[in-house]
Amino acid sequence: MTRIALIGYGYWGPNVAKNIYKNPEWKFDTICDKKPARLEIAKRLYASSVNYTECADDVINNPEIDAVALAVETSAHYELAKQALLAGKH
Repeated sequence: MTRIALIGYGYWGPNVAKNIYKNPEWKFDTICDKKPARLEIAKRLYASSVNYTECADDVINNPEIDAVALAVETSAHYELAKQALLAGKH
């Protein structure tokens, strides 16, 4: 089963998270957002079923995570996608 993490829980993040969570082919591993208030909102929905972090490097450097979904501002997409790909993530 593919373990996937989501970076970004702002505008689009909750929609992406919902779809990841409902997909039986994926194990939703981590939600990452640099704003603690957003993570608190996610924790109300997903409780202890996923991990939470404010640091994207925690996701990128985690060897147990196979794939990364990005729901961040457009200006951050390139760098985060590049880091994820260089780390061997889908």
